[in-house]
Amino acid sequence: MTDPFDPKILQNRSIYPVIVQENVRYRDTDGQKHVNNAVYATYFEIGRGAARRHATRHKSASPESSTSVVAQQ
Repeated sequence: MTDPFDPKILQNRSIYPVIVQENVRYRDTDGQKHVNNAVYATYFEIGRGAARRHATRHKSASPESSTSVVAQQ
């Protein structure tokens, strides 16, 4: 059986219906250039909004088909 959390599988971008690339802004970081923890919620909301728009366009906006993944690269 294949492990669904196998990093090799998760790094395959073709398995994700929506991919959002967001630039880290200067205001998102502190003096040591670390991203502020509160900003991750903003990144999540940007991705969630893109996923909902994608689902609406493709008529798959039902709760059963809605999942969210938070990942880092």
